[in-house]
Amino acid sequence: NALYYNNAGGERSQIKRFVENEYNNAFDSIAFDSILELPAVAIFKAPIVNLHPPRSRSSSRVNTSTEAAIVADGSKTSAERLVNLMLCVYQARCNLFHGEKGANDYRDQEIANAASNVMKEFLTIYFGGQQNGQTSIH
Repeated sequence: NALYYNNAGGERSQIKRFVENEYNNAFDSIAFDSILELPAVAIFKAPIVNLHPPRSRSSSRVNTSTEAAIVADGSKTSAERLVNLMLCVYQARCNLFHGEKGANDYRDQEIANAASNVMKEFLTIYFGGQQNGQTSIH
C-alpha cells in the first residue's frame, strides 16, 4: 500500500497508475517485461474468482476475467499486460487475506506462490535489484 498511496482513487486505480508510472519511467523497462515471462504468470491468465460469499448486500464478488484476458493477450503492450497482471496479483492478495482460503487447498497455495513470485520479481526491479547488469531507477 505504501508504494501506491500517493495516487488518487480506489486501490485498483492507484495500483494501475503506480505500475503504469513505474513502467513508463523505468530506466530499463525490459526488466519489467521479463516479469511477464515468469512461469508463475501462467496461473494469472485464467480468472481468479473470489469464491467466498459476500459479507453484505453491498459487497460484490470480484472476478479478474478482463484482467486475465489482457495478461494472456500477446497483442497488448507489455505495459498493459503488466498492469493487469499486478491487478490479478492484488485480487489474489484480497482473496487470500479477506476470503475464506484454506492453507490445505492446493489451488490457494498455487495462487499464493505464483503471486509471491511475481511480487518478488517486481519489487526486486523496483528497488534496484540487478537485472541483466542494469539497475532500476530506485
